Amino acid sequence: MPLSENEVGSLVHFGGGFLLFRVLGHFAQNLHLLLLSRTMGFAAAGQFTRAHMLTSMASGYVNEPAGKVALPMLSRLISEPRRFVRFYDKATGVMMLAAAPLGVMGVLYGSQVIHVLLGEQWEAAEHIFQVLCFGLIAQPLMYSTGWLYMARGDMRGMLIWGCIGWGAMLIAALVALRFGPLGVAWAWSGTQWVLLVPCLVAAYRHLPLRTSVALLRASRPVRSSRVPC
Repeated sequence: MPLSENEVGSLVHFGGGFLLFRVLGHFAQNLHLLLLSRTMGFAAAGQFTRAHMLTSMASGYVNEPAGKVALPMLSRLISEPRRFVRFYDKATGVMMLAAAPLGVMGVLYGSQVIHVLLGEQWEAAEHIFQVLCFGLIAQPLMYSTGWLYMARGDMRGMLIWGCIGWGAMLIAALVALRFGPLGVAWAWSGTQWVLLVPCLVAAYRHLPLRTSVALLRASRPVRSSRVPC
């Protein structure tokens, strides 16, 4: 139980910051769907939604279980830099080992995945799904930066980056509305790759982590996931 008003205040600050970050993310991920349905019709929005649902499920199966283990451990190791870095490296390595094959296979065999899971009536979602899977490859590293902000209680930094990251993704998606659901998918995935390095730099700046090392380590599962077409 909290023993003082300061402790209660820190809990409220942490919980409020996290809640606001999630609200921003939910708003950014759903506003472009609403606008897509208004500009291109419900059929186009439905195709995008189905493809987005599959990629969200895939990323959730990787990110959510990893976060439940990694965040408490990183919070405990925040005062032990070497162990902190070692655990973070292992955790992100495991995530990439799972996410990279999913993303690469989705890019290469998206049409077969859509046919098996959704049926031929969703054939128009095939290319959308493939493009979104391209962005899925970059998601684990970006997702892991949230652990770092929360482990050190830096909700202000997390909110600032949330406004920048979610805002950039939303603006790119709104600009791409004229090109239909496939254009929105390219904007969504492309923005994730463009923001990947700035996202890591911002999260690593107060920690003994190096962006170049993280990118090199994450690229290995991606390279090993390539298969002949």
